[in-house]
Amino acid sequence: MDQCRTSPGVVLADNNDGHYIRYHTDCAVISNNFIQTRQDSEKIRLTTRLLGMEPEKIARDYPWITYALVRRSDNVFDETVTPEQVSKANPGIGQVLLSDDYARAHGMQVLAEVHIRRDGRSIPLARFVRLPAPAAQP
Repeated sequence: MDQCRTSPGVVLADNNDGHYIRYHTDCAVISNNFIQTRQDSEKIRLTTRLLGMEPEKIARDYPWITYALVRRSDNVFDETVTPEQVSKANPGIGQVLLSDDYARAHGMQVLAEVHIRRDGRSIPLARFVRLPAPAAQP
């Protein structure tokens, strides 16, 4: 995540990833697992809501968020799961993992990604994206 060194910003990520992002980069996070106060719990709930939103809504309503680290919520090793189940398990911005066209169509720039190989196919496991710039207000 070199972008955090050259252009620090706030990263939307699952709270389980928050500590690692904060420790290893110069970017800030919304939440992590160091839950000590009521505000920490509220930030975890906010993160969960944000990860279920479409990127344009995040950019419009939360313009202070620069990046998102999105990783699959479903079990990528379960070969019995249907595409519909995968899509349901990865709502909102999680859709960036399911289609290469999704990021471009929603104004996001893929900065880094991790794939696994299964049955000769490359399956995205996680993507680090720059969120779309907020639309100008009239």
